Amino acid sequence: MAMEEIEYLKSNIGGLITLNAFTSTSTDLQIALNFILDPMNYEGNHAVFFEIRINTELCLTSPYAKVSSVSAIPDECEVLLSIGMILRIDTVEKQQLDGKFYWLVKLHVEKEEILPIQDLSQSLKSDIDKQESDLVIFSTILWHMGDYDRAEKYSKLLL
Repeated sequence: MAMEEIEYLKSNIGGLITLNAFTSTSTDLQIALNFILDPMNYEGNHAVFFEIRINTELCLTSPYAKVSSVSAIPDECEVLLSIGMILRIDTVEKQQLDGKFYWLVKLHVEKEEILPIQDLSQSLKSDIDKQESDLVIFSTILWHMGDYDRAEKYSKLLL
C-alpha cells in the first residue's frame, strides 16, 4: 500500500472505509501474516495487515461468506468479505515481525456500520429464498452484480 494511503488511514482513526471489491481474508492469523511477510516488496509500497473484527451476533445481514469448505486450499480458513462492507478504523500502527516491518490496521464492523448495505442484503436474501450455503449466497450476489463468469465459477464448486 502506498504511504499516502496509510497516512490517510492514520489521520482518519474512528472514520469509516468501504470495501470496493470482494476481499479474501483468513481467520487464521499465521496464514494471513504469511501473505504480508512474503518477501515480494513493491517499490514505494508497504506491507499492511488488516485485522478485522466482525461482531457476528450483530452482523445479521451476513456481508461475508465462509468458503473454506469449498476452497481449493481449505486450510487457509478463507472468508470472503462483500463489496460495500463498511469498516470503522480503530488503530494504525507500525509493527515488526522477524525483522520485517508492516503496518497493522485494526478495523471493526458493528451493527451501525452495516445499515447502509442492509437494504441490498435483505433484497438479495429474499431473492435467494433462504438458501443454506454461503457459496450459493455469494454466487447469487455475483450474478446480481452482473459478474456472470465468477457466479458460474463459484456455482460449479457446489456440484
